[in-house]
Amino acid sequence: MSRPTPEQQLEEALRRQAEKQREREEEERRRAVKEAAREIGVSEEEFDAAEQAAIQRAAAAEAAERVKKQEEAAKSAQRARALKLGGAAAIAASVVLVGAVGLAWSMSPSAPIQEDFSGLTSRWALETNAETQASLTSVTETGRGEAAQIEVTHFGPAADGKYHVNLDLTSVQALEGLGQLSLFAKGDGLQTARVYLESGGERWRSPPMTLGADWQQYQWSIRDFEHQVRGSDGWKVVDFRYPESGRISIKVGHFMNPVDATGRVWVDDLVVE
Repeated sequence: MSRPTPEQQLEEALRRQAEKQREREEEERRRAVKEAAREIGVSEEEFDAAEQAAIQRAAAAEAAERVKKQEEAAKSAQRARALKLGGAAAIAASVVLVGAVGLAWSMSPSAPIQEDFSGLTSRWALETNAETQASLTSVTETGRGEAAQIEVTHFGPAADGKYHVNLDLTSVQALEGLGQLSLFAKGDGLQTARVYLESGGERWRSPPMTLGADWQQYQWSIRDFEHQVRGSDGWKVVDFRYPESGRISIKVGHFMNPVDATGRVWVDDLVVE
């Protein structure tokens, strides 16, 4: 076996250095996410279980991506064959084969999520920082029935200068395969709200809702949501990917409304499908 050349040795050293750097960055990211989870009351055991579940989801997503690529390859091959053989029968055969390859990919999206805000406090909770004063009430709106009312009487900044009022769905929802989100909302005094899909140190943020005095439906593709990951220096926008699961949170605090604002926001009929 011949001795590696100096160039080959340098290339191998650089490869190993890059690999070690990636490992260090991944470990730093994991520590930051773990610390963020600890701050919101997630135990180490719960974090480890969630991390393992995320690893399994990533493996499943990778397998699904392989199926998708196989589907695309089969589609291209069958189209080429159809063109070569000619005739409607060959094209029909290609459709059948491609459908069989893609079956596992397309047949099992998550069930649609429909929230009409009846039985409000059994499914939703209002979360604020200690310095802020706000309340959550179930109200009956003409033509709509029950709806959620968030009233802010005082935004108080925390030590970091931020303040928050979040209406959170208390259970984590399966989101895989769901492609759009809609809800009805209106406001008085508070002019802006956003919807977030949150999963540990990762989140998806909707475009802003500019609230008026009358009920209005807001609707987006999930692809319109900004994908963010929390690191040691805060939240950063990263390349988009679709969420597999998460908690739904409607936010009206910092980044949406000025600190001296007061008023109310009403929301109703939230659907993810």
